[in-house]
Amino acid sequence: MKKIIISLLMIGIPLSLYLPITLSFVSEESDPFSSPEENPLVREVSPPSSTITENDQVSETSSVPEFTVDDFFTIQTLQEKYGDSLASLIPIDPQYIEYDDLRYLEILHVGFDGEIHQGELIVNQAIAEEVLQIFKELYTISFPIEKMKAIHHYDNSDELSMEDNNTSAFNFRMITNGSTPSNHAYGLAIDINPKINPYVYANKVLPANGEDYTDRGQEIPGMITAESEVCEIFKKYGWSWGGDWNQPKDYQHFEKNIS
Repeated sequence: MKKIIISLLMIGIPLSLYLPITLSFVSEESDPFSSPEENPLVREVSPPSSTITENDQVSETSSVPEFTVDDFFTIQTLQEKYGDSLASLIPIDPQYIEYDDLRYLEILHVGFDGEIHQGELIVNQAIAEEVLQIFKELYTISFPIEKMKAIHHYDNSDELSMEDNNTSAFNFRMITNGSTPSNHAYGLAIDINPKINPYVYANKVLPANGEDYTDRGQEIPGMITAESEVCEIFKKYGWSWGGDWNQPKDYQHFEKNIS
């Protein structure tokens, strides 16, 4: 049933034609084995109730919402998403970036398990709409992304996030082996499946558990190479890929220059 539902979403057919039905997605923050009642990402859609009028005509008393895939790709301000918890969850240096310069995105993606997951990214507001479009295209081609959680789920540790093969964007940190802010600190870079697409410089591999994936000739779902469609999609929107660099090679890394 889920595969039928998703295929309908992808081609834009209103689900009101196939009711009653329940849409259920696995949240990156929720237990995939929790009951529907406990999962905030379960959307129940019921057919309209009806009554009989004095003229024996059926009158609909409620309307049925129509769903397309766009309903599951959304943008919020960080204040809307995190409220009073914002400052404690997501540290920044206002000398370089303000909270209002960033946006929280909800994004559908295909996991390594073949299921549909609701992920999240934090990016610069200047590229938020574009990032949604890019990830809609990645979703359409079923490019597998294992996890997609905001960096605060890893105590804002890039190392822990990479080791967990977590795809992320904003993280207020300096460049690797440097003292200037990374493009991640401005929400202008995205690392995708970092364990199987590691950062490689001389004998250094990040994350350390990504060493088995330095051989880029392997055929592994979610691995990014110069021939990958994911590269083609990002570059179409003017992004650059770290795998094209001479040194280091940063196979997980895509960034956008907006200056």
